[in-house]
Amino acid sequence: MGVKIKTLDGSTTTIPDEKLEELRMLVFRGPLLAAGDDGYDEARVIQNAHFDRKPGLIIRCSGTADVIDAVNLAREPTC
Repeated sequence: MGVKIKTLDGSTTTIPDEKLEELRMLVFRGPLLAAGDDGYDEARVIQNAHFDRKPGLIIRCSGTADVIDAVNLAREPTC
């Protein structure tokens, strides 16, 4: 099934479940959360309750390498 996300250029793409598992296990040290995952709803809460955003993915970076990988994933989500 995968996760649908909006890319930086405004288009929509799907990251397959297999790719998400690869990202979770091999790329990111911090948690990668999608809708339905434990902790997703808590992680997506922002200070202003007037806005209720539901991002396709939440990456809780654990260091500089995670930040770099998260930016690269946002640029090119299917690679």
